[in-house]
Formats: sequence, structure tokens, C-alpha cells
Amino acid sequence: MKKNLQEELFNLIRLLNSYIVNRDSSRIREKHIKNFIVSLSMVDYYFEYLYLTKIISFKKCKDLVDNVITIRKLAYGVLKNEKE
Repeated sequence: MKKNLQEELFNLIRLLNSYIVNRDSSRIREKHIKNFIVSLSMVDYYFEYLYLTKIISFKKCKDLVDNVITIRKLAYGVLKNEKE
């Protein structure tokens, strides 16, 4: 589980970096930000799984999920801004 979560977090960083670097094509940037949102959903799932298996407390899970929700809202805002 720890390895999967680490890989997903590294994937988030890679996708965000790819989004920033690819300034030329809006379709490629849109693809990267959509994949970033999907990856955020997996991170959210992992956090909830850690809570259900009693590895992390409710408070820690709530804090982590709130951060993921905030990042997801920002990503949707960037995606909406890209389409305009």
C-alpha cells in the first residue's frame, strides 16, 4: 500500500511537471491535467482505505482528504481556464 501511494504521488508530480513544461499544445496540456485529476482520485481512495484499515486516524484522513479536495478544485479551475 505504501509503495502504491508513493508511486501515485510521484505520478502527480510528473503529470504536473509535464503540464507546466508543455506550453505548445493545449490538447497535451489538457490531457495531462485530466490525468492529474484521475490520479488525485486514486490518492483520495488510498487515504480512505488507510482510514478504513485503521492505519490513520479520522482526523488525519479528514485533513488529507480536504487537501486533496482543494487541489482537485484548483485543477478543475485550471482545466476550465484552459478551455476558454
